[in-house]
Amino acid sequence: LHSPFSSSLSDVSRLLDEHPLPAELSAADYSTPPSATTEDPAASSPSFVSTTVSSTASPASSASSTSSSSSSSFPSTVAHIPTPSLSPHSSQPSLLLPSTVALLPAPHIEQLRLLWVDTANVRRCKVVPRRRLTADLLRHGVGLTRANHGGGVFQDGPVPGQSLTPIGEVRLVPDLSSLVELPYCRGHATVCCDVASTTAVTPFVPWEHCARSFLRAQIDRLAEQHENAEAIVGFEVEFYLVRPGEVASATDLYACSLSLDRENEVLSKLLDTLEKQGIEVYLHHAESGPGQFEVVLAHQAALRAVDQLIHVRETIHALTVAYDQHLLFRPKPFADCAGSGLHLHLSLNREGRNIFPHPSSIGELSAEASHFIAGW
Repeated sequence: LHSPFSSSLSDVSRLLDEHPLPAELSAADYSTPPSATTEDPAASSPSFVSTTVSSTASPASSASSTSSSSSSSFPSTVAHIPTPSLSPHSSQPSLLLPSTVALLPAPHIEQLRLLWVDTANVRRCKVVPRRRLTADLLRHGVGLTRANHGGGVFQDGPVPGQSLTPIGEVRLVPDLSSLVELPYCRGHATVCCDVASTTAVTPFVPWEHCARSFLRAQIDRLAEQHENAEAIVGFEVEFYLVRPGEVASATDLYACSLSLDRENEVLSKLLDTLEKQGIEVYLHHAESGPGQFEVVLAHQAALRAVDQLIHVRETIHALTVAYDQHLLFRPKPFADCAGSGLHLHLSLNREGRNIFPHPSSIGELSAEASHFIAGW
């Protein structure tokens, strides 16, 4: 499948050579990007990276897309670099440099977590201290042995019989457009990474085991084959909160307010934290199982939706540890209680319009929606 990943990396290397970043950014280097003005409603967004990207490759992406992620309570820390070529069908950069790059969201951020998800769906990270956040790191990423991507859930090492061995290295390349601060861990922020492979012939190409790179390729493939169609995704995240020594923390029914009252402290903290991270919660409620809850996330472009899902799971996990509770994302933790799902709402947009509904057709679905359901 075609991906702009490798061509963008060559652009990045050229741009960094032509416009080198300082080895370290001091307080004197901080500046506010031109796009974050008081007239721009996005400038007051509660998330933490300020980026401005635009693409003229297709009508669906010809307009500038501006996302501001600077909290009003924290000064922004940015360095301006010309943008490399963008993926023609995505509002996000093809790889790692938007036109305004935020190395750090604020002076108090001392550690940056480079986050990836392995083949067993385990969220893992390597942490880079502030002084190491240089142009060289942005260009080359951080090394990772191939075996680290093939570990199991119940063992700290590669699963026997698979090809991801300790021989050979891949690179964690941060996508700074996904950066969020971690209010629950002072001085830390996190960013999602693409995993790139390296050879003597091809310095950086998407690694075949990197799910994030695969998603990028599918986003481009959808747009190329179906007239700039864009996948819009919304997730429903279900989980159990269990107190130590208890089977579950509440004993009420679906959407029962008593369950919310009992876990109000941790749930309120969760919603407040997600808001500070710029993650929009559509609604939340108690689910059918005792101590089971659901958080519904706002729908958005596929890559951003998946990145935010990862951040949400990280945040829920961290807060439940802080409140001395056990978090269960498992699909069926209790034999006699409701299972937990991860429901995905999916639609297709073209030029900002949902192309699925058609009131006068059978099932009120358009022909394209019917073909999509059938597998095109």
